[in-house]
Amino acid sequence: MTDEERQMAEDRYNALLFSAHRKLKEKQAEMDSMARAVLILGAILFALWLWHEDRMQDKLANALADCTVSLPDGTCMHRARY
Repeated sequence: MTDEERQMAEDRYNALLFSAHRKLKEKQAEMDSMARAVLILGAILFALWLWHEDRMQDKLANALADCTVSLPDGTCMHRARY
């Protein structure tokens, strides 16, 4: 192998290495972006779930406040409304 061929092979190797490194960095940035999006979506869903649970607890508390007699099956006998 001549010096010129060796230099061409080395240049090609360096170009391939640089290209692979650049693609790896792009994929890494893409994965970071996706992980950030999943984390944000998870936080939003968790906050919505907490809000929903709070609303359901309020509804349950209001329903039980109107209850005159709690029956064994979990239902409620409401006050007579005149």
